[in-house]
Amino acid sequence: MHIIAKPVLIEFWTTHPDAAIPLQAWYRTMESAVFVDFSDLKATFGSADYVPPKFTVFNIGGNKYRLIAVIHYNRHKVYIRAVLTHAEYILRTVTIDEYRHSRAGGNPGGPTGQMDSRLRGNDGTGSVTYARAQYTCGDWRRD
Repeated sequence: MHIIAKPVLIEFWTTHPDAAIPLQAWYRTMESAVFVDFSDLKATFGSADYVPPKFTVFNIGGNKYRLIAVIHYNRHKVYIRAVLTHAEYILRTVTIDEYRHSRAGGNPGGPTGQMDSRLRGNDGTGSVTYARAQYTCGDWRRD
């Protein structure tokens, strides 16, 4: 599989040194294998989860980190979308689920406008910088 982009991994393990060995092991395994579909991948990475519509989430380093990728099995490409600590992943997932719930007419934390401003953050963009790439709260888990 061709992995895009290794610099995201390198930058993450620079700030989280204990993630270096498990991320390198993940990279070597992904690079040397060719997976035909998710079930084939799951045979190698038992803790991997498919998150519709197109994401695969890997538990890295004994569940300390999450690597989120989009995999195009037919083209043998793996696009790394984010590498997060477990806590960042949980926070991000809860925030996105609350946002979706509020957009669907639910009201978990107040009116949609309040939920939207909380999702966007103080600067109004909702962006967080990880590993030199900029992601918006919903980028890796779009409807």
